Parts: sequence; structure tokens; C-alpha cells
Amino acid sequence: MKIALLILGILIIVAVIIVAISGGFAPVKTEIKTAGGELMVFENMQGSYSQTPKIMNKMYDELVANGIAVTQGIGYYYDNPQSVAESQLRSEIGNVIRTEDLTTLQSSNLNYQTRTLPEQEYLIIELPYPNQLSVPLQMMKAYPALSKYSQENGLVVDTPVTEIYDVANQKIIYRKEIVRE
Repeated sequence: MKIALLILGILIIVAVIIVAISGGFAPVKTEIKTAGGELMVFENMQGSYSQTPKIMNKMYDELVANGIAVTQGIGYYYDNPQSVAESQLRSEIGNVIRTEDLTTLQSSNLNYQTRTLPEQEYLIIELPYPNQLSVPLQMMKAYPALSKYSQENGLVVDTPVTEIYDVANQKIIYRKEIVRE
């Protein structure tokens, strides 16, 4: 019995350390800020949002192989998975590139869509992104905070959310479109 409790205690300590290293205890600060203007290279996707990393990573590899510098991974999510069937979820998945690389992209054999995200006010949360485990941990904190802020401040809850994976600066930016009720 003592050995089982010791092992359980060690496992709990290890789990707490992993969550801490992954930014799981970082505070959530929700604010309205002006942002946008990124040049997004993307593929339209319908279905489970769990496909995001596969699409984003494949595109990243293809862009880099064609001499295009990728600055961030990005996902633009139209639908709330709690209110839309998984097979009907819509998103745009891709990467952010520098404007000066657009000509290189257009002259390549890559068949991706592009658009510049609107520069406007958004509801924003920035959280640490030290490793891949951070993604689900931060989602579990960010989305409830975005919904709560929206409800408390007279904003429409189900509006598109952009997730920006800023590897260089080790942060995930959750950016929710603001629509007043």
C-alpha cells in the first residue's frame, strides 16, 4: 500500500511539473486590442478540427521547400464545435508568410489560397506555447474565457476565432471577432 501511494504521489508530482512546463498555470488575460494584417496562406477544411496540425505542418514543409519563410502557423475557425456537428465544422488552416514572399508563392506550383486578415479590434488572449502539450491545455483555458467575456460584455458568443501559433515568441494568440448583440 505504501509503495502504491508513493508511486501515485510521484505521478502527481510529474503531472504537475509537465503542466507547469507547458504553461498550464499561466494566467488568462482577456482584452480588446487592434490586430490583424497578417498574410495568410491556407486551405479550406471541413470536418474535425483535429486535422489542423497535419494540414498546417504539410503546408509549412511545402512552403519552406519553395523558399518561402513561414512566420507563424494559423487556423481560422468559423464554427463552435459544441454547437455544430463535427463533419460540418468549417475552418481555414495554414501559415502566415511575409508579404514579400507572395510573389514567390504565386510563381510556385503550390495551389494554396491567400488572404490578408482584416486589421480591426478583436477580443484577444495570449498564452505561452513552450511545447505541443500547450495547445490543448491553453485551449481549455482560452475558449471558456473568451465565451465568458463575450457573455458579460454583450458580445455575440459564437463568432470566428483565429488561433496563431507563434513558435518564435513561444505564444498562442487566440483572436475572436467582435460582434455586438
